[in-house]
Amino acid sequence: MSQAPNRINPKSPNEPGLDAAQQSLSDALRVSFGVLKVLMAVLFVVYLISGIFSVDESHTAVRYRFGERIGTYGPGWHFGLPFPIEEVVMVPRNTQNVQIDKAFWYDNPDNKKPEELGFQALDPLKDSFLITGDTNVVHVQFGVNYVIREVDVDRYLRNVGSLERADELVRLAAEQGMIHYVASETVDNLIIRSKFLVETIAANIQAVLTDLDSGITVQQVLIDNNNQSMPNQVREAYVSVTQAQADKVRTIQEARRSYDETLGRTAGGAHNELLTMVRAYEAALGSGQDALATALREELDRSIRELRLPDPAVIQQISAYRQAMTQATQVDDADAKAGAQQAAEALKLALDAQPAERTASQRPIAGEIASAIS
Repeated sequence: MSQAPNRINPKSPNEPGLDAAQQSLSDALRVSFGVLKVLMAVLFVVYLISGIFSVDESHTAVRYRFGERIGTYGPGWHFGLPFPIEEVVMVPRNTQNVQIDKAFWYDNPDNKKPEELGFQALDPLKDSFLITGDTNVVHVQFGVNYVIREVDVDRYLRNVGSLERADELVRLAAEQGMIHYVASETVDNLIIRSKFLVETIAANIQAVLTDLDSGITVQQVLIDNNNQSMPNQVREAYVSVTQAQADKVRTIQEARRSYDETLGRTAGGAHNELLTMVRAYEAALGSGQDALATALREELDRSIRELRLPDPAVIQQISAYRQAMTQATQVDDADAKAGAQQAAEALKLALDAQPAERTASQRPIAGEIASAIS
C-alpha cells in the first residue's frame, strides 16, 4: 500500500525540488517580512516619541489618561503616552483681551468723523446704544482683559473648553455687565465727567462668569474718553456747552490771577494775611462783636502803620476765627455758633496779649502800601 504525500510539512525553501520562481518568491517574502518588522519597530518608537510635548511660558498643560486628569504641567519638556491613551490640552495662562466695539456703538461703515454724522437720525435698526438711568442715550466701546488661573483650569476645561468659547462668553458677560452699570448712572457722569467706574463694571462681569463656573477671572476693564460718545445729533450742542464751560474756567482763572497780582502789588507777600485781618474785622463788625471789631481795627491800623504783621500765632487765631464765623453763618447749628464764640474769645485774648512793639522777626509789609506810608 503506497503512503500519501505529506501536505502538512512541506519542504523548506532550500530543499531540492523548488523551481527558480518558487525560490524567488520565497526569498522576497522572507525579506519583506523582515522589512515589515523593522518598520513596525520604527513606527512603535515614533509612536512613543510622539508622547513627548513641550509647554511654553504662555500656557499650562493638562494631561488626561482615558479622560481622567493625571497632572498639570508648566513650561518645559514633558513625556506622556501618546493619543488615544493620553491627551494633553493647552490652556493659555497669559492675559487675553476681548474688545466690545460694535455692541453699543453707532453704525459707521465708512468711518466718517462724528461731526459728519450729525445730520443722521438715530436708527435703532442700525445704531447700537445704551440707556442711562436718567433715560438718555450713550454709545460706548470698551475692552476686557481676563486670565485663566492655574487653580481654575479644571473648571475652565469642564465648562468652557476652548479659547474661542471663552472669548464669546466674556463678550456676552461684558455686554450684560455694562448694560446693568449704565442703567444705574446719569449721562452727566458718563459723558460730561467721563466717570466710568471700571471696578464696578468689572465686578458685574465677574459675577456673571462666576455664576457660570467658568474658571475665568476678569483682570481689567479698559475704557477712555475716545470710546464713549453721546448721539451724534447732539454733539454740536454738547461741544458748545463744553466750550462755554472752558471759557468760564479760563475767565475765572484770569480774574484770580489779576486779583493776586493786584494784592501782591499793593501789599507784597503779606497780602493774604492782611486780607484775612480785614475779613475778620468785617465779620466781627457784622455780628455785633464791637469789642473784638475795635481790637481787630486797631491791630490792622498798627500793622499798616508799622509795616509789620502780628505774630504768626495771632494770625492763626484770626484765620481760625474767620473760618468759625463763616461756618456759623452757613450752617444754622448750635455747635457752630458755640465754636464761633469760642474762637472770638480766644482771638480777643491773643490780641490783648500783643507786645507793645513789633520785632524784626515779624513779617514785613511791602508793596504800594509801604511806599505810600514811607
